[in-house]
Amino acid sequence: MSTLMQLSNEVLAANPAVAIPMAEGDGILDLISSKNTQPQTVLRGVAVTLGIIFLIIFAYMPIYGLSVAFMRYRTFDTFQTAPWVGFENFRIAFTDRFFWDSVAFS
Repeated sequence: MSTLMQLSNEVLAANPAVAIPMAEGDGILDLISSKNTQPQTVLRGVAVTLGIIFLIIFAYMPIYGLSVAFMRYRTFDTFQTAPWVGFENFRIAFTDRFFWDSVAFS
């Protein structure tokens, strides 16, 4: 008989009000890990839901904002009304002397 089984039998013998019918080989740790599946399932569900929410907020929403780089966006424009200019903004930035100076010094 294992030490854990002896300990669990001693605890149950000292306090018969908490006696749980146990099969041979079951100990307190086995009962704790096998009977508490409901809170663990809820916790896993919450963790997965939070992970999906963070993924949407920090991975997919910035992709929508990335489209501003390809528009001539002004403060009074919306995403639907801003004219699409393609790579024109990048051409202007890469041909600017001050852009390359700022890249060199940062």
